[in-house]
Amino acid sequence: MATPAAAGFYFAPFQFRQVKSLSSSDKPSISLHAPLGISPLSLFVISKNPSRRDVSSRCSVDPNTLLEEEEEAEAEAAEKRRELNSTNLPWDTPAPRVGELFDQCGAEKDVEETTLASTSVTAKEEISNSLKFRECQNGKLAEDVAAVQGVKIRRRPPTGPSKHYVGPFEFRLENEGNTPRNILEKIIWDKELEVTKLKERRPLITIMKALENAPPVRDFIGTLKASYEHTGMPALIAEVKKASPSRGVLRENFDPVEVANSYEKNGAACISVLTDEKYFQGSFENLEAIRRAGVKCPLLCKEFIVDAWQIYYARSKGADAILLIAAVLADLDIKYLTKICRLLGLAALIEVHNESELDRVLGIEGVQLIGINNRNLETFEVDISNTKSLLDGERGELIRQRDIIVVSESGLFTPEDISYVQDAGIKAVLVGESLIKQDDPGGAISGLFGKSMSVREGNNSHVASS
Repeated sequence: MATPAAAGFYFAPFQFRQVKSLSSSDKPSISLHAPLGISPLSLFVISKNPSRRDVSSRCSVDPNTLLEEEEEAEAEAAEKRRELNSTNLPWDTPAPRVGELFDQCGAEKDVEETTLASTSVTAKEEISNSLKFRECQNGKLAEDVAAVQGVKIRRRPPTGPSKHYVGPFEFRLENEGNTPRNILEKIIWDKELEVTKLKERRPLITIMKALENAPPVRDFIGTLKASYEHTGMPALIAEVKKASPSRGVLRENFDPVEVANSYEKNGAACISVLTDEKYFQGSFENLEAIRRAGVKCPLLCKEFIVDAWQIYYARSKGADAILLIAAVLADLDIKYLTKICRLLGLAALIEVHNESELDRVLGIEGVQLIGINNRNLETFEVDISNTKSLLDGERGELIRQRDIIVVSESGLFTPEDISYVQDAGIKAVLVGESLIKQDDPGGAISGLFGKSMSVREGNNSHVASS
């Protein structure tokens, strides 16, 4: 028989209230109400271990009883904190100073000249963990450097995780320091934790062994150039994508190999494969399956890269190129990750969203491929004029002088859209949603470009192993 919920009780400055009636089978559910002085924190609490305090057996909790248990609760909380500290989560690791990583695995020049075959396991491990190496200028920490460089996406919660434990309770304290400011930031925070766990299950040494049997790398950039020269139209990077955070499921009957084959048959120069599982319902298994199916188009691994380990793993699954996002990665990270790509023979598509990010990327030596995302990271609105505005003036001229391939991404649905960005100076486009939602994704390519793009025979000679 259900027992009516108590009106509430007080502990420190907080008021606890049961939020529903409880029966012997119910789990305790308690809300935490903070006084105005606690703002702007949003606090929630749920029972962590109901067996220790049988809230369901009584209609109220005596404040005196709670206070008697405070000492025990504090001891348990301290133990929880010690356990959390021992896990070495990303936000628990202090940022190294400039040169620290290079001091550990050799001088930068040595790393550049070391071949994959001769690199020691120790050096490989430290290279794979290179994003723990944070640049520090004039004594500032990496977060300060990233802010100065205009990196908008915080790599991890500045104030640590939102969950805390006090006795049998789990508290979630939400504030600006541990609440993602947009969907990309949330994806990145989750990705940091995901990669940490993946590295524990699949150490780099096992990935290196898998590389020995990986298929040869195809020339991603060369294929884009060949397609542009052959067709006179922007080369197409067609995306294999089942879902997105903003649009939900895009294709119910999703067969990645079937979609990739259809793209190739209808003139795609290269193919992008989403590998994020949580938000896009993709996987590295999809990437591997497409490569093993004999698709000749070079493959871009569309992943949210936060650690060099991911690049090695993508290569082991058959990737020919990877994506780096300037809004997420500081300059030193981009430089180091592109160095890893060169070591493995992969192309790096470096994505920018605004003038500041484009200027940063143009300041990095050796960049060959830049993507302009037409989606605003803060509002998520899409405007293809972003491509044109970024390529106007001196930036566009510098890109042409360096023979950098520019890819326009997002918001391309019609032949007029393709013509608009081509007139702005781009030589390739990355398109997903407007194709994948069609009954025949590959057949929709001719509708997007206003003409048939089926010229794979002419492009095959340019797809070479590096």
